[in-house]
Amino acid sequence: MKKSIDILKKLIKQETKKGFKRSTQLLADFSNGYAEGWYFCVPKFFYDPLDIKFTYQKKKKLWTQGSAFNFSTGDIIWNHAHHYCEKFVSNFIKPKIGIQVQSSTPCLPQTKNRLRNSGKVNFTIFSERNYPDSKSIWRIAGQYSLSQDEFIEFLIKGFSSPVINLNLEIFI
Repeated sequence: MKKSIDILKKLIKQETKKGFKRSTQLLADFSNGYAEGWYFCVPKFFYDPLDIKFTYQKKKKLWTQGSAFNFSTGDIIWNHAHHYCEKFVSNFIKPKIGIQVQSSTPCLPQTKNRLRNSGKVNFTIFSERNYPDSKSIWRIAGQYSLSQDEFIEFLIKGFSSPVINLNLEIFI
């Protein structure tokens, strides 16, 4: 988790006069099909919103990491094993939670002519109900808004910056 946060911070702060240079160091190890060590199970099919692309560098084609994050309306991410993350195991004891993106604006990396725009993600958190007489096993736990950068930090750690102080332990 710490390595992912360090990479995220480095990507966000990267400034060059020639523009943004894509990194060969990805935000996470995806060898099991999802971001290893993250609080949420973020599978490989989220490469595009995470700005992970197959590109040419030094005449070789390889996966590279950018910082133009762009999660989209309707994206759903779970913090537990799910059909696309069957082998997902977390080091955290936690309630089952899902996130659905309600709306978003893309992140635009800094260039020599423009400051970085972190974009925005508006999302709903669903948590598992613990009431046996309930007809639905999920309840809306809240509506939140973070920048695309903060949203990725939230997916990694399970909580966001102190500004919003969104901590998923409150749903236990």
